[in-house]
Amino acid sequence: MLLTPREYQDDAINSLFTFFDDNRKGNPIIAMPCGTGKSVVIGGFLGKVFAAWPNQKIMVVTHVKELIAQNHGKLLSMWPTAPAGIHSAGLRKHAIHNNIIFAGIGSIVRKAASFGHIDLLIIDEADTLSPNQATMYQRFIADLMKVNSKLRVIGLTATPWRTKEGHIATGDSIFTDVCYDATGIEKFNWFIEEGYLSTLIPRSTDMNYDISGVGTIAGEYNQKQLHACVDKYELTVQALKEAADLGSNRHCWLVFCAGVEHAIHASEILNDM
Repeated sequence: MLLTPREYQDDAINSLFTFFDDNRKGNPIIAMPCGTGKSVVIGGFLGKVFAAWPNQKIMVVTHVKELIAQNHGKLLSMWPTAPAGIHSAGLRKHAIHNNIIFAGIGSIVRKAASFGHIDLLIIDEADTLSPNQATMYQRFIADLMKVNSKLRVIGLTATPWRTKEGHIATGDSIFTDVCYDATGIEKFNWFIEEGYLSTLIPRSTDMNYDISGVGTIAGEYNQKQLHACVDKYELTVQALKEAADLGSNRHCWLVFCAGVEHAIHASEILNDM
């Protein structure tokens, strides 16, 4: 049985067609909370686009291989014969000629010319796109527009705000409008009430990190400084002991770490405990 979008996902898909049908210039954003199915929205939108305009060439780009594989797999679960390929060094796949390409920005940033004329660029986790013209996304978009000056860009994100820079559809951002926003409190509570999201059960902690000395780059914490600040054995042990106490009645946990090495160290400590 093929996967079909839920009603709210269809609303998000249709909002894009409404945006473009109104002949509005610019590039729209869809904002949906984590866990509400942005990959289904991408897949459903692609299916409708190619049903009407089968000769389009579209790229779906993000920054981590797990999301690339997820978005590609979700499309195939909705449209098994989709003309889709993957271009990702991390996934060891290098498709170029498919009408739909799911790609990692790090793998394609210098290869825009290889893909030729791209009609539409979809960026998942669009909050990672900085207005800085020297960044990978901006360079890639500029190179695509050398071939197609009418390139349109769609962004999807759960967090349409960037630290210190404000909303990602304002200012110098490539994005101009929000055509669907389900990240407000009322809608978020609706997702929980309908069973689409789990109820949040917050727990206050005694242990806190002091990251006052960590700087920021393009509105995000300096990754190297953050990792050095928090990846300390005594701090990790203290945090995990408290987590073990607070989460003793839970079936599973999710642990957020500052980097791969920090995650490895946390895993080792948990195994020892």
